[in-house]
Amino acid sequence: MATAKEYFQIKLAKFGFELDEVEIDIELGKQGVSGSDTVVANDMRSVELAIAESIPELLLMPEVSEGQLSKKYNIDGIKAYYSLLCSKLGIQNKLDSQPKIRNRSNLW
Repeated sequence: MATAKEYFQIKLAKFGFELDEVEIDIELGKQGVSGSDTVVANDMRSVELAIAESIPELLLMPEVSEGQLSKKYNIDGIKAYYSLLCSKLGIQNKLDSQPKIRNRSNLW
């Protein structure tokens, strides 16, 4: 079985993101999970919440390209994964644009 920290790292690595261990520990700690806790299949909600809470900030990371070296991320993939997590966990998708209500009664 994987630890919570390993699971967190593996999930984000699929999309090209690598987080510092301290950042992972902080995100997991916000959900009351220790990085050394073993991930159990029927109790992954806290770890998935920590991952979902960290994704919007990850999308702000710039892609780097210098000479032959480049660091790119699968932005569309991480957004789809985030959307999946939000619907699975029943939390608000912070990346969805919210409809705006405007008063247009003056046009009538």
